[in-house]
Amino acid sequence: MFKVSVYSLLIILTAMLLSCETKLKNDEEKLVEMITDFYIAKVALERYPPQDRDSVYMVFTEQIFKIHDVTKSSFEYDILQLEKDPKKYQLILDKVTSKLAPDKENPPAEAAQ
Repeated sequence: MFKVSVYSLLIILTAMLLSCETKLKNDEEKLVEMITDFYIAKVALERYPPQDRDSVYMVFTEQIFKIHDVTKSSFEYDILQLEKDPKKYQLILDKVTSKLAPDKENPPAEAAQ
């Protein structure tokens, strides 16, 4: 009886560990594009007077979601999932970095594949 309980527990734990894989609502490439757009939007805000930046950022944010046909809630869900998987999150951020500042040490994501 004890062996059956131990094996059952082992099977349940294995199933739980396998289900912990990061599941995203949006594909990885779409997230790379969106995060890149958010970085660009943040830099673009510097051109606006400080008192206008909050409202302009809200417009930029709405446009980014509209352009990529993604809801704010699904994007936020994906970011929360990625925060639970730092290695995957770092891979995505590395792709964003290569899109923003390609050079010899950091080739564009398309060339790196």
